Amino acid sequence: MKRFLLLCICIMQCLSSFSEKKALLIGVGHYPKDSGWQEISSANDIGLLKEMLCSYDLQVLLDKEATHENIKESIISLCNKTHKGDTILIHFSCHGQQMLPQNDKEEIDNLDEALVPYDAYSTQTQIYDGRNHLRDDEMKNYLNSIRKAAGTNGLVLLTIDACFSDSMDKGSKKDKTKYRGGASIFGANVLSSEKLQYLLDHRNVEETEMPLKKQGIADILILSACKSFQRNREVIIRGKGYGSLSYAMYYSYKNFGMTDLYRWIDGIYNEMQDIAFTQTPQVRTTLEYSFPIKQSFTKKIPIESEQDANETSNPKAIVILTIVGLLIFVLIWTKLRNKS
Repeated sequence: MKRFLLLCICIMQCLSSFSEKKALLIGVGHYPKDSGWQEISSANDIGLLKEMLCSYDLQVLLDKEATHENIKESIISLCNKTHKGDTILIHFSCHGQQMLPQNDKEEIDNLDEALVPYDAYSTQTQIYDGRNHLRDDEMKNYLNSIRKAAGTNGLVLLTIDACFSDSMDKGSKKDKTKYRGGASIFGANVLSSEKLQYLLDHRNVEETEMPLKKQGIADILILSACKSFQRNREVIIRGKGYGSLSYAMYYSYKNFGMTDLYRWIDGIYNEMQDIAFTQTPQVRTTLEYSFPIKQSFTKKIPIESEQDANETSNPKAIVILTIVGLLIFVLIWTKLRNKS
């Protein structure tokens, strides 16, 4: 009998030490027409990452499924299913937006950063006050709960392919540039002109983040496509649009795999240097890791309005039009020469 009980205890210990890999992919590219949001290529991102994470227990929320409430319920469900030692990855491909903060004193730049679910609108109105935005403080609480559930041997990864995406722990025509977020600050339309100008003057302030701490819970790694005040451009690869971070994650996986976590992240950083040099990817973690090098050059571009972004011409289109113009000129010149 004693041997049987000892065997049962050993089996239970083995089962409890068995770790799993789980992932939640959230993508919103087709927002309601009256939401004020441009269409983006989030579905393409999710397709790549589903292949990359084929060994994970995977859940996907895409477009209409990715409401604020569904995202909240999915994260809570993921937390309830998390066991000690598990690896958890949560990825967002959607719009991002800066917002008037709920607590001014805690924000150096006087703004909250937020992710934009399917049912969040771009502008504050009498019927929408921002309640469906996923603010940084809310995300921070979810991450802490999952880290506690995963325990000291667990790992939590948060990857964010959106504008203004750092600090998240505390449709247009085909030839137009696509940004993953609006340049307008949510709630700014109700401010006085003096207050609005103050926010605009200080929105590019570099935030000094509090270092992430282990504190007896799972390690965490937060990978963002850009800084908290930068916009995130989509990239075109073989004629298809992708979020720069999502594509870099997949590209690094295809070249190096994910077994060596640090090598995978190095590959992401290096690919971002090539395809998204106008923005600076960010990493924050409790692990002993930092990007291999600091960017020696980041092209500074002003924050544009959504209208300006939609009116930006594609460089390829400009080249094509230039060539066509030259051909027309040559034909006209040839005919005139023959007549003479």
